[in-house]
Amino acid sequence: MINLAISVPGKFYTDAITEALEKTGNFRVWPLIDSDVNMAKGREPSDRADVALLGVSVYPGYTLRERQRVIQDLRANVPNCRIVMFIDELVSPEQTNGVKSLKQARLIDGFLYASGTMEYLVATLESI
Repeated sequence: MINLAISVPGKFYTDAITEALEKTGNFRVWPLIDSDVNMAKGREPSDRADVALLGVSVYPGYTLRERQRVIQDLRANVPNCRIVMFIDELVSPEQTNGVKSLKQARLIDGFLYASGTMEYLVATLESI
């Protein structure tokens, strides 16, 4: 079972991703509320997030700059958690390039575009 903490903008994306992941039976998904890394730490070792899916957007709370702080907190507090960014590449080319730069610098473990299929998202998260 893969424990996944999710924090993406918009109920549509959150619900669709959660449903697709939970349908596989391989994931336990819970929200990372207000980027609270303590939620990712969990109370028991088995409750710790294996993967954090962080959405990047132009909306407050989801900007690349704000997400970089969350990445630092996750790395410090949940060091074995894999971090994957989720971005709508059509909204902000600057933020898309910033996410690519984070991956190239090995500050995140991967990124997914919103334009990809749910099947691809699930397969990628299973392989991370």
